[in-house]
Amino acid sequence: MGGVIADREDLLLRSPVSLKAGFNLDMHVRHEVTAVNVDAKTVTPPRQPHHG
Repeated sequence: MGGVIADREDLLLRSPVSLKAGFNLDMHVRHEVTAVNVDAKTVTPPRQPHHG
């Protein structure tokens, strides 16, 4: 596939459990992030409106 994804299996859907087991990734479904900091290994959630 253009050399970007060498193995077709890498395109198949995986569960959070299989990602943890295979790649030691913590996957949280139904969560939105607005930024990813690869160096710090952090994500930023959307800004929440201030109520009060």
